[in-house]
Amino acid sequence: MLLLPCLLWADGNRKQFRLQSPDSTGITFFNRLIETEDFNYARQFFVYLGGGVAVGDVNGDKLPDLFFTGMQVPNALYINKGNWKFENVSKSAGFPDTAAICFTPSFIDIDGDNDLDLYVCRFNEPNHLYINDGTGIFTEKAKEMGLAFEGKSVQAVFFDYDHDNDLDCYIAQNGFTAGGYAQIDGYSDKLFRNDGGFFVDVSKQAGIEDDRYALSVSLGDINNDGWTDIFVANDFEARDLLYVNNKNGTFTDIAPAKLRHTSHFSMGSDIADINNDGWMDILSVDMMPHEHERRMTQMTIPKVFSPYFDSTSMTRNVLQLNCGDLNFCDIGYLSGIAETDWSWSSWIADLDNDGLQDMCIVNGINRDAIDMDLASYAVKKKTDKFMWLINSMPKTRLRNYMFRNKGNLQFQDISDAWGFSEKLSTNGAIYADLDNDGDLDVLLNNIDSTMAVYRNYVAENKSGSFVKIALKGPGKNTKGLGAKIEVITKDSKGKEARHFREMHVNRGFLSCTEPIIHVGLGNAVAIKEINIYWPGNVKQQIQKAQINTQLNIEYVAGKESPQYIKTKPLFEMLKPEASLNYVHKENQYDDFYQQRLLPHRLSINGPAIAAGDVNADGLTDLVIGGSHEGKTMLFLRNANGTFSEKTQSAFAVDSRCEDQGIILFDSDSDGDLDCYVSSGGNETVQEDRELFQDRLYINDGSGNFTKAVHSFAPPLDTISSSCIVGGDVDGDGDIDLFVGGRNVPGQYPEIPQSIILRNDVTSLVDITKEKAPELEKIGMITSALWTDADNDDDLDLWVVGEWMAPRLFINNNGYLAESTIAKTELEGLSGQYHSIAAADIDNDGDMDYVLGNLGKNTRYKPTRQEPIELYAKDYDENGSMDLIMTYFNFGKKYPVRMRAPLYAQIPTLTRRFQTYHQYGSATFEDIFGADLMGTKQLKAYDYETMWLENRGGEHFVKHALPIETQFSPVYGILCEDFNADGAMDIMTIGNFNGPDPEMFRYDNSLGCVMLGNGAGEFTALPSLQSGIVVPKDGRSMVMMKHDQQSCDIIMGVNSQAAQAYRLTLPKGAAIQNGKPGGSLMVQLKNGKKQKKEFPFGSGYYSQSPGIFILPKDAKVLQK
Repeated sequence: MLLLPCLLWADGNRKQFRLQSPDSTGITFFNRLIETEDFNYARQFFVYLGGGVAVGDVNGDKLPDLFFTGMQVPNALYINKGNWKFENVSKSAGFPDTAAICFTPSFIDIDGDNDLDLYVCRFNEPNHLYINDGTGIFTEKAKEMGLAFEGKSVQAVFFDYDHDNDLDCYIAQNGFTAGGYAQIDGYSDKLFRNDGGFFVDVSKQAGIEDDRYALSVSLGDINNDGWTDIFVANDFEARDLLYVNNKNGTFTDIAPAKLRHTSHFSMGSDIADINNDGWMDILSVDMMPHEHERRMTQMTIPKVFSPYFDSTSMTRNVLQLNCGDLNFCDIGYLSGIAETDWSWSSWIADLDNDGLQDMCIVNGINRDAIDMDLASYAVKKKTDKFMWLINSMPKTRLRNYMFRNKGNLQFQDISDAWGFSEKLSTNGAIYADLDNDGDLDVLLNNIDSTMAVYRNYVAENKSGSFVKIALKGPGKNTKGLGAKIEVITKDSKGKEARHFREMHVNRGFLSCTEPIIHVGLGNAVAIKEINIYWPGNVKQQIQKAQINTQLNIEYVAGKESPQYIKTKPLFEMLKPEASLNYVHKENQYDDFYQQRLLPHRLSINGPAIAAGDVNADGLTDLVIGGSHEGKTMLFLRNANGTFSEKTQSAFAVDSRCEDQGIILFDSDSDGDLDCYVSSGGNETVQEDRELFQDRLYINDGSGNFTKAVHSFAPPLDTISSSCIVGGDVDGDGDIDLFVGGRNVPGQYPEIPQSIILRNDVTSLVDITKEKAPELEKIGMITSALWTDADNDDDLDLWVVGEWMAPRLFINNNGYLAESTIAKTELEGLSGQYHSIAAADIDNDGDMDYVLGNLGKNTRYKPTRQEPIELYAKDYDENGSMDLIMTYFNFGKKYPVRMRAPLYAQIPTLTRRFQTYHQYGSATFEDIFGADLMGTKQLKAYDYETMWLENRGGEHFVKHALPIETQFSPVYGILCEDFNADGAMDIMTIGNFNGPDPEMFRYDNSLGCVMLGNGAGEFTALPSLQSGIVVPKDGRSMVMMKHDQQSCDIIMGVNSQAAQAYRLTLPKGAAIQNGKPGGSLMVQLKNGKKQKKEFPFGSGYYSQSPGIFILPKDAKVLQK
């Protein structure tokens, strides 16, 4: 047993939350757990699910009362007597004093008589429904009302799904377990429709029939149509469910299509608006520890390329940011809440009244039931007795997590500072204003310890204002469940703020709060208006309500009013039949089979796109790269804006090559565009040297290509290339090339060769040693850019790649030497870059640069002091390179990868670190020693996508781009004045489904459009306003003219159909032509000058023709 020590109650009297003594409150509920041979985790997984908690005023005295459930102790009702005193009245209130396995309690007015009844989920026994007589005396009537469901009930939630003004019931079921193993299918959840006070099972006809292992259910209107939708968090292999209400009595699970990944062992969940944008976001929690040793001893990873592995299900907390139109982006790692160990109840509420909703994730498991050392031993010992195993499991107590919402989608772990430092094994948890003082207190139901009751002192400290809202809904939905509330406030300067809530009482896991909405208002001094959207979007408006009060609002019949009005987006999506009908097909290849410890895949880089007029008809055509065994393709543009493929036999012959970068340029000075395609990838080995040979195809002027007889000196059959960019390096009037080396297949991280090719019309000559010797082994290059970085009218060269900082090479009469100034200033920006593009962002007449990096939505958080590092050495001297990626955890450096894959690569480690705990506690130095002799070492310090401000004199200053660009790795970049206001804007696309098996995938972006203000600041447009939605692996991106007033954006997407969008310019703006490879200056209406360049290749594997948007009243100064 664990009695919370008195020291804890006295400690932290300056904390925001203070733990209250059971002796003081009278709350002595103790959720005892006694394990026996027949009742233990090895036989039944559910024994550690713990007990629940519900809050509601059951006797009409305006004070919230409490109900607790347990598995081996009787449930208990505590009446709130005021002044933080509670009394256990369970027996007199009509509750039995016998114990049963009980989970979620729910206070709801089931019969519509304006008092709170109680529904209790019971496992393997009929659920109980207690009807309140209005004074707090209850009578059990589940069978009489059709809700005595017997099964694997974990949680029941109540809502009016069919809008007939009474409450229906959804019951989540977990599965059956025996002998420590879960059934594959589990049990189907149940939906009961309320037919005049009797509940009827309508699950099958409503579309609720998936057999899963549900642990929690959350309700919310995720598409703002006024109808409540359902999120189900499922344990084990069963994927989570997101049921959208079809408004006809049925539901459709959209999770596979719209939630690009979910948590794996999903437990608690909640639906709430974390960023005050009016769209409900979804939180589901898992069991990934943040502390390194626990991660290495409690977790394992499946085989990524196993046919049984669902890579869309990942072991970590997931925070699905609702972007509207049923599009979601997981920002769990970005927001800082992804790893909280064995997590149960999780909910979102404003705990400090600052106007932003915070987050609670409670944590704990009674014993370390999945300890890998213990599991390994148990497998070897065959027995039908389990208590020896249970007693071998260490008792575990972990701290709970409180995250303060800092705004900008960021949360801060503030647990200790707020007073939540106790180590417990908590399951059910909820918030409520127990003393009616305007702030939210917290209750925790813990295994083998007393209830923890935390009093919030925000109100006493007069920190932030609030409003509380109680609803009187229509018909028998007396508490207005399903209503959405918008509160609009003003501060002392007149600035408005909006806050959104939905009336649902079941929250988190096994928990239920009172039917009163609490809204923290921060520094607001007045409420401008409150809008209530009753079920069905019936709008009711309250004007000028008082702050720091509770409002009681009764339903008034009205008309349906939309919660938001959809406006025309900036970009219009084009259907394939109206633009480009092309699907990229990637060949299947397991990069990790060749090198087990690769930090990421190297074989899913394409497709590249180059745009230009290849047949001299005045229209822009496309050349698109193919994968290994997929040919390069030419698409000619038609007058109506569509594209038609023109077959090229020369391309088909080379289909075994893996296309990387592509550019169109006039290689032979005959006035038409020829095509250079670089070869690379990771599939082939050095024996297939011909597959690495880059290719040059000569155009006959009509769009017919033949393979060049031009010679490459020397042959380029040893380079796995990446990007190709062109520019007149030597000033002779033709286009020379830089070819970036990406990798040496099978020998990562060996640095490949990069080269400069001089165009001699009849040959391409490698001049790297002569003209740019520092470039030969510069790094693993992903993108490059010819640009006039120092404003001296010749082309300099930027190169970016992985495990390197951006590198600038200054052109001095055709000789390229690295800028020592830029190298010194940018050294700390070493990262994982994929792209670079140029734009005059601050309208000062020189080129600034946008760099696409890995982003911040990742486990790995490098800094200059604590970098992410890669060590490469043959540690076991068996002839193969061993790759050890490291990270810092609480100040110590550890290997990233788990024990099994590392030991498979270096089997000799099993002799030194024989157990998971020995390995988990070992630092990098403990395992591999401090001597780095003979070790290749690479470092990354910064993963932010950014722009570099050109200060002149080869000086550059980093500026982070908006948080929305940090959701995923950025590949494609376009810089243009999309809204024609005289300020450069930025569009990015990305995602990467190929990181190491610890991360599984980076698939959290929809693409991003950022509008600039001409002074270096950007505002990201929501996808509903931009119109850009690229949920898969966006790669290349080009812009081409459609007509004088509009242009099209074409996007290449790995393993998916290409996407196309059209931008229509405002009146007075126009599409203008620039000279490819050249530059010009635009004078804006405000007198500022904006420089523009038109490079042969920019961004990621992309080449746009030389066009630009000229704003109204702007003029071109020079061409």
